Amino acid sequence: MLFDFKRLKSYLKVLVVAFALLPVIFACEKGDYWINPGKDEAEAPVKAPDFSLATTGGDTISLAGLEGRVVVLFFFSHSCAPCRTAAVNVEAKLHKPREARDDYAVLGIEASNANLSAINSFRSVTGATFPLLMNGAFAANAYETTIDRLIIVSRTGYIHHKSNLAAGCDMETVAEKVAILLDN
Repeated sequence: MLFDFKRLKSYLKVLVVAFALLPVIFACEKGDYWINPGKDEAEAPVKAPDFSLATTGGDTISLAGLEGRVVVLFFFSHSCAPCRTAAVNVEAKLHKPREARDDYAVLGIEASNANLSAINSFRSVTGATFPLLMNGAFAANAYETTIDRLIIVSRTGYIHHKSNLAAGCDMETVAEKVAILLDN
C-alpha cells in the first residue's frame, strides 16, 4: 500500500490552523483588564492621549475634536488575521447598532503604518464602515497598546477601559461598557 500524501497534507493544514489559533485562545484566557476610572477608587483616572490622524478618505480626525462623545478605539494591522475577524465584529457589535448617534464614535487605528492600498484592502475584506485612520503607530505607543486591542475613551476624554485581551475576546465587555456610558 502506498503512502497517502493527500491525506497527510490535509492533516498538516488542520494542524497549522490549530497552532495559528492557539495565541488567540490563550489571549482570551490570560488577559487582564482594568477600568479607568472605575470601581477601583485607588486608581487615578488617565487622560487619553490626543492624536490627529488622516482617514483613508483624506480627512483628519483628532480625539480632541470628539470631546463629548464616547469613543471606541480599535487598534489593528492590515496584515493581522485576528484583526480582520475582530473588525467584522467591531462593525456588527459596536459600530452599526449606534452609528446614528452623535455622542458616539468608533475609530480604527492602523498601527503598523501601512499604505492606503493595504488599509483599503482591509476595509474591503472586513466590510468596516467606521473611519480607518492611517499612520497610527505613534498613537498605539502613546496608549501603550498593540494591535488587536480595544480602548474606550469617555465623554470627558479619560480612558474608561483598556484591556490586554484580544479584541475578539473583549468585544462583549466593551459593548456592555459602551452601553452603560451612553446611558449615563
